Amino acid sequence: MRTLRLFILLLLLTLLSACNLPAAQKNTPTTDFIATTVAKTLTALPSKVPLFTQDTGPIATIPAPTLSPSETPKSSASPSPTPSQLPAGDPRLWLGTPAKVDTLDSPQGFGLAGGYEDSAAAITISGGAMTLKSFSTTGWRTWRVRPPELSAAYIEAPFHTLTCSGSDQYGLVLRAPNYDTGFGYYFAVTCDGRFNFSRWDANGTAVLVPSTPDNNILSGSGQTNRLGVISNGQKFQLYINGNLVKELEDAALPSGFYGVFIGGFSGAFTIQMDEIAYWTNLQ
Repeated sequence: MRTLRLFILLLLLTLLSACNLPAAQKNTPTTDFIATTVAKTLTALPSKVPLFTQDTGPIATIPAPTLSPSETPKSSASPSPTPSQLPAGDPRLWLGTPAKVDTLDSPQGFGLAGGYEDSAAAITISGGAMTLKSFSTTGWRTWRVRPPELSAAYIEAPFHTLTCSGSDQYGLVLRAPNYDTGFGYYFAVTCDGRFNFSRWDANGTAVLVPSTPDNNILSGSGQTNRLGVISNGQKFQLYINGNLVKELEDAALPSGFYGVFIGGFSGAFTIQMDEIAYWTNLQ
């Protein structure tokens, strides 16, 4: 009997050790692999949070409409600026090649294969551009974020206003701790030429930079504004069209996902974005 027990014990130990693969066979997931993995989860998540008031709960997702060829959005982008076109101090002058550029040729990075639409806004990716439409007249923000999680980085995207007026606003989301709450930092510009910076978390909205007029913003419809944020620890630098407009500090959200948002007041507000990039070589 002792011999039989010893044999069974040795057999179990052999089987358990066989379940462990050699370390050399393990692969480190890439950013694109992670983006593809989370895409199905992202598609089903609500992405609406209020601008200044407490959220009363998500609105059920409404399937995005199927667009006919004549309705398919087209990018109105101009080429990326060359070094000679950049203002002194533009991060592009010293950061070099981005670590990642999403050219929006695929909706997978943002989990938007089926599009997103609710009573406040719609977001689709087609023709190499993300189109964001706001139907809101109360300032509700509709956002979308993607991996990877970033802490020390410069994030930048050009936004093209199609129909845009007054307090309609749009911009970047950074350090979002998850996909489903809308928490994160929001860098916004308005269609009448102001910018602001706020933090949305479990305590509500904290306005870190109040609405501030700035001549670097191209206001109204038919304009392109390139927005960027350097975040490094608790320090933030806000850029509009390559010009530094504000520096501040806040330590509430140390890292997270990044993306874009739209918040409408006019009820008929549309913007496009044809790429979003980040750099991590800040030193």
